[in-house]
Amino acid sequence: MAALGSGLGISSLFTYNIGLFVPDLSQEIGLTRGQFGMAFFAATIAMAVALPVVGKIVDRHGARRPTVIGSTMLVVGFLFLGSVTQSVLSYFVLTAALGLFAVGSAPISYMRAVSVTFDQARGLALGLTQMGIGVSAALVPPVIAAVIAGSGWRWGYYALAGFAALGLVPALIGLRGRSAMPVPSGPEGPPLLSLPLFRHQLAAFVVMALAFAGFLPHFVPMLRDAGLSSSQAAAFAALIGIFVILSRIAIGWLADHVHAPWVAGAVCLLAAGGCLALLFGGAPLAPVAAAAFGCAMGAEADLVGFLTSRYFGTAVFGRAYALQYAGFMLAAGASPAWIGLLFDRTGSYAAALIVTSGLLGIAAILFVLMPRYQLSERPKDGDILSVQEEGSLP
Repeated sequence: MAALGSGLGISSLFTYNIGLFVPDLSQEIGLTRGQFGMAFFAATIAMAVALPVVGKIVDRHGARRPTVIGSTMLVVGFLFLGSVTQSVLSYFVLTAALGLFAVGSAPISYMRAVSVTFDQARGLALGLTQMGIGVSAALVPPVIAAVIAGSGWRWGYYALAGFAALGLVPALIGLRGRSAMPVPSGPEGPPLLSLPLFRHQLAAFVVMALAFAGFLPHFVPMLRDAGLSSSQAAAFAALIGIFVILSRIAIGWLADHVHAPWVAGAVCLLAAGGCLALLFGGAPLAPVAAAAFGCAMGAEADLVGFLTSRYFGTAVFGRAYALQYAGFMLAAGASPAWIGLLFDRTGSYAAALIVTSGLLGIAAILFVLMPRYQLSERPKDGDILSVQEEGSLP
C-alpha cells in the first residue's frame, strides 16, 4: 500500500510526466523551455515551503487526513491544468498552486508509517516504498504520451487526474491505526534546525543533490552532443530509471546491515566515478554513468528517510523528513540551472562534470563524518509506537 501510494502521488505523477506536455503547450500557448523550467522550479519551491507544515500535521494528527487532502488536490490540480490553462500565466499559476496544495500526496506519510511499523528491516521497507515512485515513473509516462498523441494534451492531464484519484485508495485503506499515532504530549525539544547533527545531515544531502541531480535532465543532451542519436541517448537514459528501481531495494537492504552514512558516502563516490567516466571515456561509457546516476538517485531518496528515522526517531519524523526532503528538492531543482549556465559559459559539459565530481567528494566526506546511531529495540506486540522507542530529540 505504501509503495502504491507513493507511486500515485505528486512526487511521481507530476515530476515524471509534466515534461510530456511541453511540445503541445509550446504550440498552444507559446510556452518556452525557459518558462517551463521556471514554472517547474516555482512548483518545487512551493512544495518545499509546504512540506514542513504537512510534516508537522502528520506528526500531531496522523497521516491519513493530510494525505487524502493532498491526493484530492492533486486530482483537482490536473483537472484545472487540463481545462483552465489558456496562457503562459495561467499555466505558471496553476503549476505553482499544484505544488503548494497537493504536497500532502508526497511520500512523507507513507515513509512515516513504514518507519513506525518496521525497525530491523526498516531500510529495505523504505526502499520498497520508494520503489513505487520508480515503477510509476516507468509505467505511467508511456500511457500519458499515448493519450496525448491520440486525444490531445488536455486529455493527458485528465488521465493524470485519473491516476491521482487511484492514490486515494491506499490513503484511505492503508493509513490507519499505527500510522496515525500522534506525538507524545509534553515538551517538543529544541527546534530541529538548531541541532548540529540535523544541519550536518541536511548539508550532506543538499550538496549531494546539488551535485548530481542536474545531470538527469542534461543526460540526453550531453549524449547527443557526444554524437549519439536520439534513440540511442534515450535508451541509455532509460538505464537510469532501471537502476533507480534496483538501487532502492539494494541500498535499503545495505542500510539495514551496514552503517548507512558509509553507504551514502560510497554512493557519492560511485556517482563521481560516473562523472569521470563520461568526462574521459565519453559516450562509450554512458552505461556506466547511467548506472551510477541511477544508484545515486535511488539511494538518496531511501537514505533521507532512513537516516532521519534513526537519528531523530519517529515521533518527529514528519517534520524532520519534511525539512530534509525540502532541502533535497530545492537543491535538485537548482542543480540543472547551474549546470546549464556553466555549459553556456564554456560550450561543453566538461567543467560541470569536474565540479560535480568535486561536490560529490565533499558530500561523501560529510556522510562519513556522521556519528554512529543506536538501533532501537523492536517494540513489543501491541506497542507499535512507544515514547520510549521514539525518545526525545538528541
